Amino acid sequence: MAEKLKHPFVWLVVALLLGGGVYFYWHSGQRYEATDNAYFNAHVVRIAAQVTGQVIDLRVDENQSVKKGDPLLHIDPAPFKIAVDRGTAQLQQSRFQIQRSEASLRDAEATIRQREAELQNAKANDTRSQGLLAGKLIAKERADLTETQVKTAEAALDSSRARLAAEHANLGSSGDNNESIRQALAALEQAQWDLRNCEVLAPVAGDVTNLQVRTGDVVAKNQVLFTVIDNSEFWVDANFKETQLEHIVPGTAAEIRVDMYPNKVFHGKVDSISGGSGTAFSLLPTQNATGNWVKIAQRVPVKIKVLDLDPKFPLRIGTSGSVRVNVAEK
Repeated sequence: MAEKLKHPFVWLVVALLLGGGVYFYWHSGQRYEATDNAYFNAHVVRIAAQVTGQVIDLRVDENQSVKKGDPLLHIDPAPFKIAVDRGTAQLQQSRFQIQRSEASLRDAEATIRQREAELQNAKANDTRSQGLLAGKLIAKERADLTETQVKTAEAALDSSRARLAAEHANLGSSGDNNESIRQALAALEQAQWDLRNCEVLAPVAGDVTNLQVRTGDVVAKNQVLFTVIDNSEFWVDANFKETQLEHIVPGTAAEIRVDMYPNKVFHGKVDSISGGSGTAFSLLPTQNATGNWVKIAQRVPVKIKVLDLDPKFPLRIGTSGSVRVNVAEK
């Protein structure tokens, strides 16, 4: 009798378990959208020297962690110190030249004042001579001489004014606004900037990778030497089917699992949704303008920021994971 009762009870339990599993699966499908087509990403900063020179001190190794502002490498500063000294000397020479030009300008102005006084005096003498000539008190030759002196004084004044104009043109602007001084200042500032940039500092905190330089190498300006993966922010590029996107919106909460850490769950939120499918931006986009084609649900990248980074579980760009977005939250 007990066996007969036990048999229906077992089937009832099995039925309840199956029903619960079906309900849970259905409820989960209504509440979440999930994909395991997901890859981790972060900002990658490409490190390059801003001057050309020889590396005399490389302070990082492959995969080393660095903090923002840490020294990464040092380029030989000797030629740039020479450039600074040359620029300083050129600036001093330009200032001395401007001082000489300003002195010549003042001298030309003084000469004009002298020539103006001489002309005024010559005109006064000529006026008196013409009066005396009219009264027949002096000879005509004497009157002609004073008239010639007026013309000579006028010519000397014109010459002085021409010299003043030439001095103005030669000087240009005065003081530090002078073109030659501004050019020398710019050259000096460039040399000082180059000297400061002999030391390359980490622009962000992160991990060094793809190191392609050694001490003693001569590197060119803007040549990429290695990269630093910024570890301050990670996100997941999750590729959802287009049929899953209806209820996924920015701000929606998500659970993120990493294949490297199967027992660790990260939390995140949807940051943005791409404006096109992955194939739309490929070099050879799919062409379906033929008579034979199979309709396939396309994948659309969804950017999901990781909110709870954990130093005990460091993330790596390009690694795989899975994402579950809580669409019921909307």
